[in-house]
Amino acid sequence: MTTAPPISSYSAMKGADEIGDAIAELHHLWGHDLVTLYRNRNRAAAVLASGEIAQLSMVVAIARILQPDDIPNTYEVDPWLIALQGASGSLRRPDRDFLAAFLLARALGQVSRSQAELLRYSYTQFYKAFDEHRFSSEAERLARLRLNWGIWFDWDSCSRLKETVTRRFIDNDLDPEIFGHLTDEDRLAVPLIDEAASTGRGRKYLRGVRKALNGTGGKGIKARADYIAERLK
Repeated sequence: MTTAPPISSYSAMKGADEIGDAIAELHHLWGHDLVTLYRNRNRAAAVLASGEIAQLSMVVAIARILQPDDIPNTYEVDPWLIALQGASGSLRRPDRDFLAAFLLARALGQVSRSQAELLRYSYTQFYKAFDEHRFSSEAERLARLRLNWGIWFDWDSCSRLKETVTRRFIDNDLDPEIFGHLTDEDRLAVPLIDEAASTGRGRKYLRGVRKALNGTGGKGIKARADYIAERLK
């Protein structure tokens, strides 16, 4: 998965007592205390937003007991994004695929205030899981939850993903620089640019993407900006 830029701690936004309660909760996550988080979504939000979850496996464990829209996003940064930034460790591929599906469904909903960042984190992993037909039934349910159907009933899943994500960036005027860096793989980035260039609003949005990319990376990013320039001619 693509790693989003570091963000500030949620503790700067919430009181020290509430953050302390959240950190204490981390010591009791496994077993029956996961049920506590399931029943108390505000407590679950505080645990995620504490920035103190050390292992990605714990983030996955919490995601598996919740739905993508369950956690409120009262403050500027999505608690899920804060948890991702604070956690580390390896995951089995099925868990990576599940987490990507969960986060992308979260990003395509209406609750998160960090939609662009969650899409950046999950897009490449999500796309490859669809492309290789490797989603579990649970992850596939999440994966298909919010994808557009387009004009053809049998539209393939990767095309639906590309169209849905591109439309979200354009319609919600999400950060153009993140769209330009949505994936590190050019073979996945070029179709996103082509999709955006297919509409007038998308072409206008791409002008902002090209401007945001100028001077922000190496040869690969420059080539991406140059490709956008060609598509805008």
